[in-house]
Amino acid sequence: MVLIRQRLILAVILTSIYIGAYAQNASFSGTVTDSKTGEPVEGASVWLSVSTITYTNAEGQFLIKGLDEGKYRVRISHLGYRSYSDTLLIQDSVHKNVKLHNAPIEFDEVIVSTPRFDRYLRDSPYSELLFTREKLEEKPFTSLSDALKTEPGISLISEGAWGTEVNIRGLSRENVVALINGNRIATSTDVAARLSMVDINDIERVDVIKGASSSIYGSGSTGGIVNIITRSSGFREVPSLNAGV
Repeated sequence: MVLIRQRLILAVILTSIYIGAYAQNASFSGTVTDSKTGEPVEGASVWLSVSTITYTNAEGQFLIKGLDEGKYRVRISHLGYRSYSDTLLIQDSVHKNVKLHNAPIEFDEVIVSTPRFDRYLRDSPYSELLFTREKLEEKPFTSLSDALKTEPGISLISEGAWGTEVNIRGLSRENVVALINGNRIATSTDVAARLSMVDINDIERVDVIKGASSSIYGSGSTGGIVNIITRSSGFREVPSLNAGV
């Protein structure tokens, strides 16, 4: 009698193990493609209601193993597509092909701003220098680079009368951005002639940032920037002539 009871207990245990192993042997697979082009969608997230998540590969395929048989809530989503959701009965192995439809990405109101506006030098977080037209008229400078070299932290790099450039705290050329009225200027040759192309008589003022300013003016301005503000043009109904000494 004891032997029969032991055999029954063993049979129940083996049956439970077999049923448990079989119940968790279900799998869910599929392919996710674009509804218009038919191209596979890589990186789409596949989520099941059992908090199981996976992602599609380069071919748009996915596979989830070791599932219990039953009903699952399935959700497939990807940025730029309308999400797909459904309830599936998963028994043994289930394969499903899903086509995602394009959907515009909607955001709340986006405000784009920039700190490029007039302000007092004392309120600037950068080490800035303002070179006015009055300073340009104090001495007979031959070029803008020649005028800026008189300021602390700025030195002149000269390759002749044509190729004059400035060095800001040891950095120049590739690390200093030159602008005219906020627009970058460059030459098509290896000669650093950016500042030599500017006529001193056309300059109203020069703003110089001594130090890294890539967050405002982009790449290449790790050494600083030289922003040249030109004089405003005047238009009149009758011809006129102005002169100065």
